[in-house]
Amino acid sequence: SSAMYQLLAHEHVPGQDQWLKEASGDLLARLLEAPEVYPSSASTFMQQPNISLISPSSSASTLGVRGGQQIFLSYLLQRFGFPLLQQTFLQPGTGLEPLTAGLAAADLTDPVSGHTFTGDQLFAEFIAANVASYLVSQPFGDGRYVHLVAEMPPNIPPSGYVMDGRLD
Repeated sequence: SSAMYQLLAHEHVPGQDQWLKEASGDLLARLLEAPEVYPSSASTFMQQPNISLISPSSSASTLGVRGGQQIFLSYLLQRFGFPLLQQTFLQPGTGLEPLTAGLAAADLTDPVSGHTFTGDQLFAEFIAANVASYLVSQPFGDGRYVHLVAEMPPNIPPSGYVMDGRLD
């Protein structure tokens, strides 16, 4: 199913960034065949904070990249459902540009600020959810800072780097 998605994406959305093609194909395969993010890939991602989610999983350390991408896409599914993913997958661009364009096309606004969400903002909220999900198991606030769809590794805290005297 992953290869089928990539074939269809190549035909219908030729400008789609390679990382998004691969992550979308993996999501489709996971939803159809294996509903949970594999624990080892989620653990690898949580232990290696420098893993880029916009790297094609075929050209990087596949386990952590694939785990991070699937947790991120599960987070987007949890927050906005399939309509956002459908809009995102139809957008050309690199990096988080397709996500930002999908958010604008779906006219999704942050209820706190009233502004349209951006890909960068959702990525920051995703990182906060990674930490919060380790600390609490129940949603708080408006629910944006906890994972409810992806099963996070229970005994592995998210890692970070100390840079210039602060944790990044």
